[in-house]
Amino acid sequence: MQEFLKGLATEGYSKSVVEHCMTYLKAIFAYAVEEDVLPKSPARRLSLPDGLGDPVRGFLSLDDFKGLKEELPSRRDQIMAGLLFLGGLRRGELFGLKWKDFTGDSIAVVRQMNRFQGRSRTKTKCSVGIIPLPSELCVDLLWWKSCCTDSSPNAFIFASKKGTAIHYKNWLDRTLLPAAERAKLGRVGYHMFRRGTPPKPTKPGSRTRASKHSCGTPSPEITRNVYMQTIPEAQKKAVNRMERLTTKKKTGRKLVSVDSSKTSGG
Repeated sequence: MQEFLKGLATEGYSKSVVEHCMTYLKAIFAYAVEEDVLPKSPARRLSLPDGLGDPVRGFLSLDDFKGLKEELPSRRDQIMAGLLFLGGLRRGELFGLKWKDFTGDSIAVVRQMNRFQGRSRTKTKCSVGIIPLPSELCVDLLWWKSCCTDSSPNAFIFASKKGTAIHYKNWLDRTLLPAAERAKLGRVGYHMFRRGTPPKPTKPGSRTRASKHSCGTPSPEITRNVYMQTIPEAQKKAVNRMERLTTKKKTGRKLVSVDSSKTSGG
């Protein structure tokens, strides 16, 4: 098993991948010991091979985001990218958004969609909260609400033609990756939005949800009913400054308005 881990390192796998493999091996054999299949775990002394560096985590700079936004095919797609970059949403949080979560100037994060398209709670309790949105992004969301097929409170903001949440991989493969290729950014993933440049740059590649009002309440109802109107004015100004940095002058490129009744999941 130690040679297996060394082989992974030699083949160029990242530190995080090798570490995960080691963790899984230890867990498998620990369970075997617990079930009295083995007297002791042969993986107990496994260690990470030498020479593994810290993983290189890609991120989108302001210029990268501007270029990507210009290449997205529709205004709806630009709104989605804006929520990922400016709001710092995780992919599951983005596709789990419902119209009842949008107040007109902020968005409530209270759920997420997992990879199997099942609804679940947010990744952590601290992920529950209210995110103030830039004014132009709010205008875009109001526009989308006026022309999407279903804008009822329980409808998904970004829905497929069946009314279900768009699957994250569909939007990635059909929309995001082609746009990134046209913008000459290489392969872009969801995490790269969250690692973009914050309103007050601290360290390249590290982005926190600085603009978010993290209330960490135990109930989504409490979040909506109690904290919905408690966004400090300073946070609103910060996210509006951030949006001005990411907004390009119009180049004449025509964006397609998307009717959600004609979409097939991104």
